[in-house]
Amino acid sequence: MDFGIFSLTADPVNILMWSYYSKNSGFIVQYDIKELKKIYCPSEIILGPFQINYQNKILPILFDTKNIILFFLYLTNIKSKRWQHENEWRMIFGRENMETPGIELQENLNRSTLNDRKFRLQPKTINKIILGKNFFDQREFSKNDEAVSINLQNSKKNKSFFLKKYVLDYIIQNNIPSELIGLDSKRFSLKTLKIKFQKTECDYQYTMTN
Repeated sequence: MDFGIFSLTADPVNILMWSYYSKNSGFIVQYDIKELKKIYCPSEIILGPFQINYQNKILPILFDTKNIILFFLYLTNIKSKRWQHENEWRMIFGRENMETPGIELQENLNRSTLNDRKFRLQPKTINKIILGKNFFDQREFSKNDEAVSINLQNSKKNKSFFLKKYVLDYIIQNNIPSELIGLDSKRFSLKTLKIKFQKTECDYQYTMTN
């Protein structure tokens, strides 16, 4: 049995997390853990979620095959207290013959190997999708009294075009609740705004309302 770690955070408006992992231009997927655990077949394993244990000092332990579970939990659930602001939770996914893409193997990985590591998620496992503050380019916006029009910029310079289009189409097709990160200027912190997308007749134009 091979295992992989699925890292999550309990804080969707953590400004440092947005800065670390997406430069405020990505998106967050909030999962329904109960639904997530229902979709796996008997040959697969899913454990957690476990809250990370943050420690001032991480001590080495002696590996003993008799206590392999304890060793595994220690290895996957303890981090330095310097990372406590991430408020991280983890889930452990396992299945047979799931290749581990080590650095020395990266050049030899083929598509089938990468697919072996994927766990397909159904739309019902998603509670909401939260778009980052800079998910859209300001040039993609035009406002009127009732809604905001979004015209995705399809050009060679805009490498995120297809990702944006995929995310918006996925939200609309599966009727997934969505929010947009905004800036609370009074507290100088992040907040979420509920929004709704609709597609226009043009394949890359949308309207956004709240």
